[in-house]
Amino acid sequence: MKELMCIKEKLQELAAETDEVKKSAFFESYLKTMAKFWKYSAYNQFLIFLRNPNATHVAGFHRWRKLGRYVKSGVRSFHIASTCGSEVIAFRKSAGTLCRLAIVFFIVSYLIINKY
Repeated sequence: MKELMCIKEKLQELAAETDEVKKSAFFESYLKTMAKFWKYSAYNQFLIFLRNPNATHVAGFHRWRKLGRYVKSGVRSFHIASTCGSEVIAFRKSAGTLCRLAIVFFIVSYLIINKY
């Protein structure tokens, strides 16, 4: 019975802390960044948020040029991880079981933040 009360207290404490976080400006700003860059992975969204929480658009140097935009001299880029392919390798263990290993290849992409 005592353990059950302790669990209930901890759950209420967790719920209160979760409500506080939901109301924080930091969390709201992060959710706005996630909404703007929904095509990117959660990891890359977090990197964009850390670099500039007010970013509205990100692209590589050549992409900005194709869009008719110019990048200021001296602007620093930042890195995100981009998948460039994957491969599944099958092999047999000594016991005769077939194992599969999925390998995903990543490259580093450089993005530049530009605000409109």
